[in-house]
Amino acid sequence: MVCRQARLRGTVPGPRGRLGGSAPAKGVSIGLNQDGDALGPGTTPVFGVHDIHAARAELEAKGVSFEGDTTEIPGMVRLATFTDPDGNRYMLAQSLA
Repeated sequence: MVCRQARLRGTVPGPRGRLGGSAPAKGVSIGLNQDGDALGPGTTPVFGVHDIHAARAELEAKGVSFEGDTTEIPGMVRLATFTDPDGNRYMLAQSLA
């Protein structure tokens, strides 16, 4: 995994090889995950939300299927992964910083 840390601010190693930080543009975050086998190939679009529990409940009420429970990286982020009808993976993220 190659990471240009000079372009990221506040990079922090996380569980399973994750690395995250903020990009030079306001409101943009970048996360890298070394554990590609668990997430599959390609990229995962991430939608930032203020309340992940409310957003998840709203999507579940509309029939969206989530992959497991909402996870938390303490002090950083809460994450919930879901798929669309074609099997494409997406993620909700609530910043805890």
